[in-house]
Amino acid sequence: MQEACDLTIGATVGIDVSKDRLDVVLRREERDQTRGCANSAAGFLDLHRWLCGQDVQPQQTRVV
Repeated sequence: MQEACDLTIGATVGIDVSKDRLDVVLRREERDQTRGCANSAAGFLDLHRWLCGQDVQPQQTRVV
């Protein structure tokens, strides 16, 4: 039996993936912030650091 989840989504992260690049949009409260990074291990780390610096809570974030 599946339990109900009462978490509120506080942010949505949209990622457009291409061979060499990730184009990212962070949406919170109807405001968008954009970021681009390399599609590589170093780019993933850059994206992670940026999201942490934006105070994005993983439990309240939808990634699409």
